[in-house]
Amino acid sequence: RLGDALVSYASATQVPSSLADGQRVRVTLQTTQANGAWVAITVRSGLSRVDDSSDGRIHGTVTAYRSSSDFDVNGVRVDATAAELEPNASAVVQGAYVRVKGRVVNGVLVAREVKVDGRRSSDSIGEVEIHGDIANLDTNALTFTVRNVKVDYSGPVDWHDGSAANLAN
Repeated sequence: RLGDALVSYASATQVPSSLADGQRVRVTLQTTQANGAWVAITVRSGLSRVDDSSDGRIHGTVTAYRSSSDFDVNGVRVDATAAELEPNASAVVQGAYVRVKGRVVNGVLVAREVKVDGRRSSDSIGEVEIHGDIANLDTNALTFTVRNVKVDYSGPVDWHDGSAANLAN
């Protein structure tokens, strides 16, 4: 299962040999379900690989904690040795939701700024990206579905290249 979605990976390729509950994975799915389950085409390790960049940014949960200056966010290593930590170093802990800005060197995000966001739950799913056609648009309930996944846009939404007025079945 990925959240509430049942996924069959019986015929998938690239399945990690160490696949286990709680592991972060990246799954490519067929566009339709079979027997009530999404059918996986590939299942790969979900550890993020990042290219070097002068502008590196990530936000998410601290998934591995060695110290307030050495931790991972969603599997990406962060070096916060020279970073400004907001509100302070003791707020950076395993499971904390953080926003990190800096530069990426050899796959490590060398942070200049780390902000702990106390408004986000450490139990939150994080970001999910789904591509497909909108269906069942309900402008009263502020919901729609994409590939049988119900999306609620009633809370704060960071719209890119449009607004709620642009939504249509």
